[in-house]
This record gives sequence, structure tokens and C-alpha cells, in this order.
Amino acid sequence: MISNSSLGIFDLQIKDSKLEDDADFQCQVGPAEDQ
Repeated sequence: MISNSSLGIFDLQIKDSKLEDDADFQCQVGPAEDQ
């Protein structure tokens, strides 16, 4: 994950994907344990 937490920006970086990986994906977030 690429982030700039001071700006509240969090991006998921996906590498080495192939045509066979084609599907619907979903990213979910929640609070960290220490938050």
C-alpha cells in the first residue's frame, strides 16, 4: 500500500496482474487496533 498518512491518502498498488486475474475486486477498510 502506498500512503501519505499526513494527507489521509492511501492507495492500493497492484503489480504483475495478468489477463487471467480478471475479476471484480473490492477494497475494505476499518480502524486499526490502536485507533
